[in-house]
Amino acid sequence: FNSEPKFIKLTFSIWFVGLTLGHLPSAILITLFNRKLVFILSCLLFCISSFFCAISQNVYQLIIARFIQGLSFSTCNVTTLVEIQEKNH
Repeated sequence: FNSEPKFIKLTFSIWFVGLTLGHLPSAILITLFNRKLVFILSCLLFCISSFFCAISQNVYQLIIARFIQGLSFSTCNVTTLVEIQEKNH
């Protein structure tokens, strides 16, 4: 992208921001809706956002796509953890 190093660092940091901010809404979503459907949709959103990361034209598009990646991954993560915990009890 021929951009400054601070923007490249931001693409890594913003993923973790999305991951952190997505946990509470993810827990609410899997409580309100079918857990399997939420898991499949979040994995699909993760794949779509990964595609947009690959085709982004500038660093700003990449930052937005990475944030969405983090959000969708947090939903996959929470759903998996809830399913494992439920199976063990």
